[in-house]
Amino acid sequence: MKRRTIVISNLLHFKEGFETELFTIVGDLAQRIHSYRGLNSWEPFLKDIFPNANYQALQKSYRTTVEIMHLANEILSIMDKDLPKVEPVIRHGDKPRFTKIDPAKLEQVKEIIEHDIYILKEEELNSIAIKCWKIAIFQYSY
Repeated sequence: MKRRTIVISNLLHFKEGFETELFTIVGDLAQRIHSYRGLNSWEPFLKDIFPNANYQALQKSYRTTVEIMHLANEILSIMDKDLPKVEPVIRHGDKPRFTKIDPAKLEQVKEIIEHDIYILKEEELNSIAIKCWKIAIFQYSY
């Protein structure tokens, strides 16, 4: 695999250039834009580059709500890769919601988002994130 060879080659140069094996490498195997790129396992790092590494999997999420992590784990379980599941901790929130909108009715998107923003502002939240697929449909400031 060409991509894996490039990544390993770059890390070997990095390791040799600094003349040390003391690195902290952090990453999430499940967070990648393209499923055909990247690693499916940390094994190449541990076996080929850092055979004396102290490997520790971090699988607890303190930032994301339990409901979001349950959904993420459901998605991971249906993927064809054997990726580690995340253990949610502490925070609870609303279950993630998916809304399919007819492209011919884009005004409906604006109304739904404005309504949700109004409700969230009533809860006195400091920040609100809206995830859009592909394009931004409108601008909103409050």
